Amino acid sequence: MKRSCIHNLYPALCLLAVFQSCENDVNFIGKESVPKMVVNSIINTEAEKQVLKLSESMFAFGNQIQKPIEKVELQLTVNGSEVKLTFEGIKEQSGYYSFPINLNYGDKVEFFGKSPQHDAVYGMDYVPLPANIIEVKTEWFKGKTDNKDYLRIPVTIRDIPREKNYYRVIVRVKEIYELNDDDDSDWLQYDVHVDQEPLFNYMPNTPWDETPNTYRIFSDELIDGEEYTLNVYVQMDKENLWGANPRTFIKAEVHTLSENLYRYLRSIELAGNGDNFTEPVKIFSNISGGYGILGIYNINDKVVEIER
Repeated sequence: MKRSCIHNLYPALCLLAVFQSCENDVNFIGKESVPKMVVNSIINTEAEKQVLKLSESMFAFGNQIQKPIEKVELQLTVNGSEVKLTFEGIKEQSGYYSFPINLNYGDKVEFFGKSPQHDAVYGMDYVPLPANIIEVKTEWFKGKTDNKDYLRIPVTIRDIPREKNYYRVIVRVKEIYELNDDDDSDWLQYDVHVDQEPLFNYMPNTPWDETPNTYRIFSDELIDGEEYTLNVYVQMDKENLWGANPRTFIKAEVHTLSENLYRYLRSIELAGNGDNFTEPVKIFSNISGGYGILGIYNINDKVVEIER
């Protein structure tokens, strides 16, 4: 009986030694990558001021120290005409630049940059056409498992035929308590539930699954050129908790994304949903000579009033 215990203990001690050895640090021996420019600018055509962030890449296994990019030459153009970039300052080793811009469908936005320490970079994108929203409706329902109030918001859009189009859905809510006062309250963004809409579960080159669609993005692969009603909903109380009786408005926004912006958001989504047993996802970049994203989106919306 004692021999049996010793015999069983020996393999366990061997496994313990193996797992302990896995904890040892391994020094990286190899050539470190040269720091490059990282350019990030997501342009909302409705915004009065746009922002461009400029930083320096770092090698994950090296001893490099990130520092602001100095003596940099930057140029931003729309259809070949230069747009003035205003330096706003440095925060956490990244430089921030602002620029006003008026864009229309089909405009070509280009970015050029270079510095003595980094390779020249270039990025380009086109302004997509705003979405065609046909109708927005609302209907209340109770959650089957939590018994909470939910507001379903069917949003009907008409897709452009024979074009690759990419969309995102945002829902905002505004309450006005005094009918005679000026409408100065803010639109509050609500979390959009998309688990009941097949378009959000089906993504190109990925299987059907229950992975949450973080950015509420989808392509027109299944609805090319068709009129389609999106089934999205938000959680909100049907009865006002404070006893007041405000007017409540829902604004359904449909953002049309450029292909570059869609691929960038989708790559971040896939990378964030991975685990230790899946192949790493490379974050999409359309900045040649460096890293980052120059992406554009257009907005169309419809506002409807709902009854509590």
